[in-house]
Amino acid sequence: MSTTVTSTEQIQEAASKAEACPYWSQFAKYARAAGLAAVILVARLWAIGYIYFEAGRICDNIGFAMAPVAFYIVWSSGYSTYAIAAVVLSLVSENTIATQSCHVIVESPLVVFSAFTAFAWNSFEQNSAPFSADWFKWLFFTGVGLGLSTDRTRVNIFSSVIIQLSTLNDLRLLWRDAQVSWRSWWKHIVVRFLCLYIVPGAVDMMTFETLVEHTSQEDFPLVAYGAVITIQHHSTQGYLHSQSSLYNTGSKQQQVTRHSFRVDGNNWIIQKGDGTVPKLLEFVGNGESIRLLHVQTQSYLRSHDHPPPISEYKDHLEVSGYSHMGTKGDSNDEWRLEMVTHDGKHPRKGEVLLSKKRSKFKLIHSDMRCDLFSDRNSFPWWSFWQFETTCLRGDEHVRTIWTVESNTHPSYPTPKFFSEYTFAGAVILVIVIRVLMYINNNRG
Repeated sequence: MSTTVTSTEQIQEAASKAEACPYWSQFAKYARAAGLAAVILVARLWAIGYIYFEAGRICDNIGFAMAPVAFYIVWSSGYSTYAIAAVVLSLVSENTIATQSCHVIVESPLVVFSAFTAFAWNSFEQNSAPFSADWFKWLFFTGVGLGLSTDRTRVNIFSSVIIQLSTLNDLRLLWRDAQVSWRSWWKHIVVRFLCLYIVPGAVDMMTFETLVEHTSQEDFPLVAYGAVITIQHHSTQGYLHSQSSLYNTGSKQQQVTRHSFRVDGNNWIIQKGDGTVPKLLEFVGNGESIRLLHVQTQSYLRSHDHPPPISEYKDHLEVSGYSHMGTKGDSNDEWRLEMVTHDGKHPRKGEVLLSKKRSKFKLIHSDMRCDLFSDRNSFPWWSFWQFETTCLRGDEHVRTIWTVESNTHPSYPTPKFFSEYTFAGAVILVIVIRVLMYINNNRG
C-alpha cells in the first residue's frame, strides 16, 4: 500500500492554479460588480422613498454615498463577498444612518468625508511601493479627507488620532528596518508631514474662508428691498412657503403653506407696496407697505374674501399666491409690515428698520385688515401634509408673529475675512475660531 505525500509547495501551486482559473476570476469580478449595483439600487430606492423635500434630498444623497464608499473599503481590505454584502446592507438598512441622513443636515457630509478618509488611508496602507504614484495619490487623498472632515465637535477626532498613531507605528517600523536608509526615513517623515498636516490645514482654511464669505451676506442684519428672505413663524418655527400646486376650493389659486424645513420654496423677494425695487440700497422700515414675490413661481403673496381650505371659522380668510404675468398686480398683493418688538422693545412707526432675527413683526393685509396667521392645521395629501396659513381678523394673537430667518442681497457688503490678515494671522484666526466653536458646541 502506497502513501502519497503532498508537499507545501504542491499545495500552494494547486491553490494558485485554482485562483488563476479564468472562470472563477470572471465570476468574482461580475459578482462584486453586481453586488455593488444591487447595493446602490437598494440605497437609491430607499433614499427616494424615504423623503421628498429638497434640503432632505440633498442630505439624503450625501448619506447614500456611504454605501459605495463602505463597499470599496471592505473590498480593498480583502474580505469575502459575503462580508462585503453584510457590511454594506447593514449600513443601508441601519435606522440611525437613515435618520441622520434625512434629518441632520450637518452630520451627513462629515460622516461621508470621514468614510472617504478611511478608504484613502486603507488604500494607502495596502500599497507596498513607497514613493510610487499610487502611494503619493492615496496619502494626498487622506490629507484632503482629513481637511474636509475637520469639524468643531468630537466626531472626527477619532479618525485623525487613528491615522496619526498608525503613522507613528509605520515610522517606528521603518526606523528598525535595516534596509531603509536615513535619507529615505527622513523623506518618509517630510512627505507624511506635508500630506497629513499641511494639506488638511490648507483644505480646512480654504473651505472655512469659502463658508465665511458665503454666509457673510446672510449674516447682514438689515433687510433691504430686493432682498431674498425666508420668513419664519415665531410660534412654530416653520417657514412661509409656496408651491406650484393649486387649492381645490376657494379661489383655486396657488397654495401658500407653512413648511417645517428649509427648502427653496421658502424664498421670497421683498418689494415696495407698488411692486418696485429701488436701484439704490434702501432698507425696510416699520409700518411700510410691502409685497412678497415668491422666487420659484413668481407669484405674489395675497389674500381676499374667500374662505380657507380647512379652517371653518368666519374670521379666517384664504392666503394664496397669484402671478399677474408681468403686470403690476392689485391691492390684494399689498401687506403692511408692523413690528411687534425689536430687541425686546416696542418700536414706533418709522422708528426702526427691519432686522434679521431681531425684529418680530406682523403682516397686515391692506384691504382685508387681517393678519397673516398659521396654526397646527395640516393639509391632506394634495398639499403634501403641510400646515395651513390663513389671514386672521380680530384680536391680537401670538400665531400672527413672524421673523426674518435669512436675508441675502447682491448689494450687501461681502467682507474678505482673510484679505485683511497676514498668513500667520489667518492661521491663528482659524485656530481660535475652531477652538471657540468646539467649546461652544460641546458644553454640557
